[in-house]
Amino acid sequence: MRGVLIGTDIVKDTDGLYKALETNTNIGANMDFNRYFDSASFLNFLNENELSTIHIILNNKNTTIGGYIQDFTEGDFSDIQSPIRTYMNTFCVANELLYNETFLEDNALTVPVIEDESNKLIIRVSYDSTALIDDTYARDNWEFLKLMYDTDSNSIPKTYINDTELGFDSIGNTIRDNGTHPNYCIKKRYTPANNNIFPKLLKIETLEKLNTVKAELESDEYLQEYVYNEAELLNNKLKHYRSIDLIYGGNLDTYNFITQEITNMLEVVPAPDFDNNGEVQIWDRLRYVNKYGFTTQELAVKLSADENTKILKPDNEIVLVDNLNVGDFVKSIDISTLPQWLEAENMITEWTSSVTDVLSNYFVTQSILQEKSLFPYFGMIYDLELDNGAMFSDVPHAMVLKQTEISGSTVVKFFQYEKINIGDTLIVWDNINNEMVLTNVVNKKYSIQKLNSYSLNIEEVDLFLTLEESAENRYGLITHNYDYDCYLESCPKNSALGGLTTCAGADLGPCSTQNLCYKCNGPGYPPCGVGLKCRGYIPGEKGDPPNPCGFITPASAGGYCNYAKSDKALKKNKKYKYTTSDGLNVYQFEFKKDVVEFEKEYCDRDMSGIWEGLIAQELIGTKWERYIVTDPNGWKMLDYNNLPVKLTKIS
Repeated sequence: MRGVLIGTDIVKDTDGLYKALETNTNIGANMDFNRYFDSASFLNFLNENELSTIHIILNNKNTTIGGYIQDFTEGDFSDIQSPIRTYMNTFCVANELLYNETFLEDNALTVPVIEDESNKLIIRVSYDSTALIDDTYARDNWEFLKLMYDTDSNSIPKTYINDTELGFDSIGNTIRDNGTHPNYCIKKRYTPANNNIFPKLLKIETLEKLNTVKAELESDEYLQEYVYNEAELLNNKLKHYRSIDLIYGGNLDTYNFITQEITNMLEVVPAPDFDNNGEVQIWDRLRYVNKYGFTTQELAVKLSADENTKILKPDNEIVLVDNLNVGDFVKSIDISTLPQWLEAENMITEWTSSVTDVLSNYFVTQSILQEKSLFPYFGMIYDLELDNGAMFSDVPHAMVLKQTEISGSTVVKFFQYEKINIGDTLIVWDNINNEMVLTNVVNKKYSIQKLNSYSLNIEEVDLFLTLEESAENRYGLITHNYDYDCYLESCPKNSALGGLTTCAGADLGPCSTQNLCYKCNGPGYPPCGVGLKCRGYIPGEKGDPPNPCGFITPASAGGYCNYAKSDKALKKNKKYKYTTSDGLNVYQFEFKKDVVEFEKEYCDRDMSGIWEGLIAQELIGTKWERYIVTDPNGWKMLDYNNLPVKLTKIS
């Protein structure tokens, strides 16, 4: 027996009726089965239908690997984490059932033929373009809404669709009254849509405005009532229901897997902000919708601070990061047990130290701001309240020192704001007593904001002080640069040794899927290849790094020279300029010194000065991804010949 999992979003209206918004296949299936799934009822369902085998069909988009979506090769499934996969496997073992699974590539449009048998339940989670539910009702919202409307006009919110075949108007000339809240929304016909824009949330107060909105809809848009039901608040947040159902058999019968209550991210307020056109402002959108598309920079760049972050200078002058300039000195903390090679090799999150060593073995110094890159930001801002009364606010990826337990020992380690929880102990700087102290987090909140954010490179000691948001300015968080990302670190080629040397003691660490090689063995093998410097490594200073190699070697320079260096880690002073009609973000930037020197020596190319172009990481997951080339050391390069934007030297 064949079946497909579908997810349907439902709201409860003020008239007491449940109304469907849309339905989807190819769902994430990231449900909490242990908490919500009724295993006894499901076992009865299987027994009643004489089913003894469960076969799941899913792909990357229905799974997580190491906590994030990633491609995998055929047969490489052992590390895949998927709630439905894990639960069903355990369920089958416990009930003496047979479990099978089929994995597809994430861009697969069809599924392979799985032989059906009378005792087998085939549960398809992935997409199938040949299936009516997938390609018609899940993909095309108009088809779904028309079907529901023709079956029962009260099964969906009042809707206006302007189309000869699928159109209808149940809104008519009646204005819905939601008080101070939005009462209508404009949606896109096909999914997915840009979640930063759609649905457009509107407050329409006159019939004239309603008719104008109807008349001005784009050809692929429709208008629908926004259901605001104050009786449906949960923790002062609007909620909707997500029904996960199995549609199975020749009669398309339904079995309910799980029904979840899902709240929006932000609490409702008495009076949200609207712009001059009556549309909800972007910072209030997540009070009314639960889907969001935060700025790409939030994921592509690890940010150090937002425009309101206070930075302490060596003379204790306080300056907002917005007003901090390249070349300025800031007050910094040099912790004696923190090796500089860890920072140079982008492994700061691997460092730990005892609390005693951190609180006693440090000295106050100054560092210079070498790079400051601006990124327009839309996303979460975290607020932390400490037991000493201090309040701190920053972007999710800002790095701070936290006390934690590892293998039974109490140590200090760097954590991001978003991973700090109530009850955690942080190390902060007391600017009155000039000492580091321990303090506890007593409250944590977040908001959604649109502002400027920055990626900072402060050297040579990378620990700077960000002061509390209150007027007292006594306490400062010890913050670390976060201008890097996880990258492939492989053994460089050496033509004299016939290619790659062997890697000994491969450390799977935080980038386990990348097979990091921290040591290279081979007789007479030079530490960093021929003619290359060790990136950021000063021999004999604060310990030796596991692997000082970090750049491409002349043996592979031929292919390297054929492409434009577009990895975000190879650039500095990045500034967002504009977004093209193709959705590509264009930046101005400079190439880092090592890149310029290597290009000059091995490619006979001058890469100095200011350039305009793309950041390769932002093309991952888009239709342009096939024009990304990865060099032997993991750096991303672009084939600009096939892109609508060209790499251009500005000055």
